[in-house]
Amino acid sequence: MMQQNSVEAIPVLAHQLQNIDERYEDEKLAFSEATRAILAASGNVSRKSILFYFVSELENTTDVVRIDVLRNCLELLLGLSKTVE
Repeated sequence: MMQQNSVEAIPVLAHQLQNIDERYEDEKLAFSEATRAILAASGNVSRKSILFYFVSELENTTDVVRIDVLRNCLELLLGLSKTVE
């Protein structure tokens, strides 16, 4: 089955994020931030672009709390991606 990599996959990911435990509120905010930034820059959001956004943010931050949130986001994104395929 072909993996959804375009905007069509985003509502599915958004729905799955809504159902994630409340202890991940910071990660939900980070996903929202990533989606807004990517849309503003390119007008098209994909799981791949979100992945690259989080990796870039990881490379450019020294805040240990932010790093932890971004790592969790990457883990969540990869876990959610498996269920969307």
